[in-house]
Amino acid sequence: MEKAGDGKERLKISVTAIPEKGKANKALLKFLAKELGFPQKDMELAAGQTDRNKTVLITGEAEAVLSKLEKSFA
Repeated sequence: MEKAGDGKERLKISVTAIPEKGKANKALLKFLAKELGFPQKDMELAAGQTDRNKTVLITGEAEAVLSKLEKSFA
């Protein structure tokens, strides 16, 4: 986790897939699904498809999602 210039905390993840034809985006979602233990079908990019900064929408119970995020990336 890192603080951005606007004061918000962001998760910083780097993937080795090239940013071509959505390969890096798919790699990011696959990594998050594996790390958090959620099905990949429950995740989608809500914003930032062509930007370095992404917003990922994870479908599920908010408490469970936050708990897994904190445990995995604290």
